[in-house]
Amino acid sequence: MTSSRPPRRPARRGGLALLAACAATLLAASCAGPGGGAAGVDGDGRAAAADLSISLHPWPPPGQRLDPGPHLELVEAVELRGRGAAYGGFSGLEIAPDGSRLAAVNDSGHLLVADLDRGPDGRLTAVRPAYWSILRDEVGGRPPRAERDMEGMAIPPGAMPGGPMLISVERTHRVTAYAAPDAPAHIRRSFIGAWPGVRPNAGIEALAMRADGAVLMIREAPLDRDTLVGWLAAAGLPAAAAPPAGTGVQAFAAAPPDAAGLEEIRFPRWGGFDITGADIDAEGRLWVVERRFSLVSAFAFALSVYPPDGPPGRRTGWGAPLRLAAFTGPEAENAEGIAVWTDPAGRTRLAVIADDNFALLQRTVLYDFAVKEPLRFPGAAPAQEKDAR
Repeated sequence: MTSSRPPRRPARRGGLALLAACAATLLAASCAGPGGGAAGVDGDGRAAAADLSISLHPWPPPGQRLDPGPHLELVEAVELRGRGAAYGGFSGLEIAPDGSRLAAVNDSGHLLVADLDRGPDGRLTAVRPAYWSILRDEVGGRPPRAERDMEGMAIPPGAMPGGPMLISVERTHRVTAYAAPDAPAHIRRSFIGAWPGVRPNAGIEALAMRADGAVLMIREAPLDRDTLVGWLAAAGLPAAAAPPAGTGVQAFAAAPPDAAGLEEIRFPRWGGFDITGADIDAEGRLWVVERRFSLVSAFAFALSVYPPDGPPGRRTGWGAPLRLAAFTGPEAENAEGIAVWTDPAGRTRLAVIADDNFALLQRTVLYDFAVKEPLRFPGAAPAQEKDAR
């Protein structure tokens, strides 16, 4: 890991300076809209990747530390600084099962696919962009600016690096599918107009796909102060009927939360944290990253895991969660995406990416944790833990 350039962003400070920085961050996140003013990258994604460079820088800065608690080991955390148009704002994340490749979508509708080089200790030595371009709309063109706020991402097991993927989009609330990175979008589920009173940027924030093809969608906006809501499509998400040509995504009727094929799943909300990313491992465990923001303490994030409910082949949801860790200091960035992979030693690894909102005072950070197994889920006897996994 090398750092040939000085930090391009000022170090954080306390007191009123921190409060001002937080206010600026909130303003950038809520008012800039999709893309945050970044120029778009269009055309051949493979050619555009050659113009994007990403350097690795240790995180957090000297004098700060991350405490992962008893369930996790912090393998590393690095700031990913990119030189290229529209870089930043990453919300959705997927990692290849062996940790060799990364895919991420951002708030301006761009897809990044990159090869991950690792040293003998499993830490990153380089992030090499392989694909970088804006994702297409339903007719294969450049989507309007208001339809680019991409948040959640799910790729079927074994489909990395360039296979089919599902992407959730806020503001025009929907879930879209892409057969390949440069393929047109196909709307799988529309929630446009389904949630009166929900903020435009508080829609389907997290997407996850189970090994049997079931798709979980989790909304950022809570039902109430203690409850978050999601929907499980046990049979996957079939293609929605196409709207008349030229009418755009608004022509899709809103799908009520209890629409055919969707089962409502409720999750406990704790400490003001909202789920912003999710992934499901081969054993059916649901891993989530949760985020909180306040003007006083800035960003905080937490990691939790839910055991599968029911035996393989007859699973209906998930049991009570185990809270793994919470990060509340200045080392905690705006964590939004999570991906699960397995290292050569057989350990479960959790990659978490932070969204910098294209803002000067925020950073794109990739956190990498190793899970300390076995995990004791609430209410599970020792003899039941192995079955739950």
